[in-house]
Amino acid sequence: MTTLFALTDFDVPAVENIAVAATSRRIDYERMQQVWPKQKRALAAAVRTGDANRIAAVCVDAVRVWDEIGAWPDDWSHFQRALDDALPWHSQITLTDLAYGPTTETRS
Repeated sequence: MTTLFALTDFDVPAVENIAVAATSRRIDYERMQQVWPKQKRALAAAVRTGDANRIAAVCVDAVRVWDEIGAWPDDWSHFQRALDDALPWHSQITLTDLAYGPTTETRS
């Protein structure tokens, strides 16, 4: 049997840090259950107006709340699709870029 990936001394602390970070942050399910129906109603109202700025504002607020809660809902893509539909055909922005500004990733 061939092992594709093997942990080295460099990998162990990184794996432990990820495990600690994952277990130390709790998801606030109660808060999600309270805010999610309100967020869906706010999005529906914004979509009915057809105002891209209002839709974007609702999306930004929702993303920030989800990040505070510690998880995004399963159907978060409704917000992305509403935003995409409100923007001109040649424009697209992700919810996280809209909420926090463009992120740059460096790849090695």
